[in-house]
Amino acid sequence: MRLIEGLSIGISAIRANKMRSLLTMLGIIIGVAAVLAMIAIGDGAKIIVLQDAQKLGGANQFTMYRTSYKREGGRWIRIRSNEYLEYEDVLAIEAECPSVIAVTPRIPEWRGSLIQAEDGSETRAGYNGVDAAYPIALDWDVQEGRFITDEDVEN
Repeated sequence: MRLIEGLSIGISAIRANKMRSLLTMLGIIIGVAAVLAMIAIGDGAKIIVLQDAQKLGGANQFTMYRTSYKREGGRWIRIRSNEYLEYEDVLAIEAECPSVIAVTPRIPEWRGSLIQAEDGSETRAGYNGVDAAYPIALDWDVQEGRFITDEDVEN
């Protein structure tokens, strides 16, 4: 009987204080909606950040490079080694590692070439020497024209 009594007292209190009850319900509804909106915004931002990180390689990309200098005793010293990964190493990784989606070598040139615009202004642009697997490995699309193909690499 206490449950029925409690419900009847609650309903009579709601009827007696209609404005207070309406404002209380409105506050609860707005509060819950605000929490749900913040969760949705946070999840949406998380998805966008993860997609952008994936475009940059994300957790699925492994990059290996050889530096030309090392820090020793507070000074930078040039490394005089001729040990580099060769293109045959790339082919061996492709052949021996079936779970690898794409392997691509990259030879960066950051000093860049001097480019002159029609208006006479000049700028430097860097470039990378790559092969046909580069856009697959980085999940990149070409906006105009086409990317280098295996046939281009062979010729």
